[in-house]
Parts: sequence; structure tokens; C-alpha cells
Amino acid sequence: MLVFENTEDTIETSTVELKTIKGARNDRSYVVGYEYADNYNGVYHVIKDPCQFPDSPYITDDEISEFTRWLCRKQYKWFSFIDEEDTADQIWYKAFFQVKKEYYGGCIGFELTITTSAPYGFSRVIEHEFQTNQFKIDANTDEEGYIYPDITIEILDSGTLRLTNVNENRVTELKNCVANEIITLKGYDIQQISTTNPNHSLITDFNYKFPRLVCEYNDQVNTFTISPTCKINLKYREIRKVGLK
Repeated sequence: MLVFENTEDTIETSTVELKTIKGARNDRSYVVGYEYADNYNGVYHVIKDPCQFPDSPYITDDEISEFTRWLCRKQYKWFSFIDEEDTADQIWYKAFFQVKKEYYGGCIGFELTITTSAPYGFSRVIEHEFQTNQFKIDANTDEEGYIYPDITIEILDSGTLRLTNVNENRVTELKNCVANEIITLKGYDIQQISTTNPNHSLITDFNYKFPRLVCEYNDQVNTFTISPTCKINLKYREIRKVGLK
């Protein structure tokens, strides 16, 4: 229904500001930290697609209501641009919108100010499933650091669950697991753990080391080991430093 037009000539990727110090009697600066100057943001104009609606350029009150209800919400929501074939782009953003109606004899379009939740975009959701004692994941991301996946583990044999990232020897441990119990570890927005077993005391049995992918510039392949026998499902998004479209 709507055609998006970027009103800026260029939209840059976010700026990184380095935190530096100088040693005594030394002119050279040393990096001690960093921060991104801002999140992605931009201004767009949208109108009805004149190819689909050549005789009806104005946007009706019902269409205005539906459009603003979709975009004007009190939280960030996942958003991706759609191409001419109605296919979602490979880059996704968590975005919040301000909507301004534009009139010329009637409502002919909107000015949208988009503010995202991060100084980069994200890939589609990537999902892996394993039923083995060792597996590898290539975290093909544009940002060095860590990715905390959302993980579901179905316990097949009772015992102490140990999930180890061999790259950094980081062990996630949960004692007293029982067969057919399902453990859920949330990592993206907030770190949480839950279980389908109401008698399992997570407070005392969990070591509170949530699994993560290590993302280094020259090495993003992570090797994991897991015991006892389990079915494990991991979901996450990779970071994409491509700016807004």
C-alpha cells in the first residue's frame, strides 16, 4: 500500500567514540573504553503506491487509524523494510516511530521519524538444533563481543546439565535435572531461566552463567560440549553494521 522514501541523501553507520588516557610524560593515547554516539535514526516519507491506487491518492481515516495503531506503540518493535516484491529485507531493527500526517486537500502521506534501540541492525532470527554431545556455531556478526542466545534444552537423561563453550572454558551448570524436563534460558533482552519441573529449585541449582557466543574479529566459530544427553535449540540474531536503508 505504501511507498517509503528516505529524505536524507545518506544515513551513516553509528559513530564510535573512544575513551582514552595518556600516561605521564607520554604523548600517546591509550584506549580504555568506548561508546556509540547514538542509535540509528532517520526520517522517511510514505504515500500510497500510485501504481496500485491511481485514482485514490488520499489516505482514509480508517487507513490512518490502522497505520498509526501499527507504528505508534509504547515500545520498540522488530521492523524490516519491504521491497517491491513484498519480501522482507535481511536486516531488522528494533524501532520506535513518530508519525506526522501530511495534507494536500486531504491526507496524502506521512512523515515518519524512526529511532532504533541500537547503534546497528540485526539479521533475521538464526536457529540451530542439536542432539549431540558436541556442536559448533559460526557467529557471523559484525560486532566483537558476545551474543546471548535464547536456548531451550530438553533433558533426556537425569543428572547435572553442563553446557561448556570451549572457546573460553565457560560452563553453564544446572544440578538435579530429570528426564523430560525442559529448561529455557533467555538471553537477548533480559537473562532469565525457567523450567517445566515445578519441583526444581533453580535458585540453588543454577550457577547463573548464561551461555553465550564469543565473537572475535578473526575467530567467530564457537565449539560447545553438553552433557547429559539433551535436545538443544538456540535462537539469536547477528549484528549488522549497515546503517538504515
